[in-house]
Amino acid sequence: MEIYVIDTHAALALPELCRDVEDRHLFFNTFTEMIRGGTLAFPELVVKDCQQFASGEYIYTWINAAAGHRTCKAVKSHWQEEVLGVCPEILDQDSEMEQTPVLVASMALMLSDDLLTDVYVVTEDRLEVPERKCLAMACQDLELETMTARELAIKASLDEYI
Repeated sequence: MEIYVIDTHAALALPELCRDVEDRHLFFNTFTEMIRGGTLAFPELVVKDCQQFASGEYIYTWINAAAGHRTCKAVKSHWQEEVLGVCPEILDQDSEMEQTPVLVASMALMLSDDLLTDVYVVTEDRLEVPERKCLAMACQDLELETMTARELAIKASLDEYI
């Protein structure tokens, strides 16, 4: 079994992958079932980020509703310490808020350790910014595999919708 931990950037990219708006419900139904089955996960901060960046849009409505079906909702704090110990550059030092990349990477490490299975971080956060290391590069430091939102859709056998 493989588990996918999705970040805000990838979640926000999902609606654009579905080429036909009329198929959107079927497209997202697959992801909802993955969440129910425990193979797609995300920390609560991803929901809050989607609310901030896409309030009123389909992705926020979906992720907010689907969040209740998650089997993993929180990250144990020592996993955040583990992430920051290996890759402190993932943290934006100018922000005092919780940061999604740290929580996503922490959740992936936690699930990998707890379930002894392959865990992939699904992210579109792939460009370096001055404030912090992008999540994809941080995952390399953490020895976590990454994939894009499109690759996730293909893994979920949603090729016909993209």
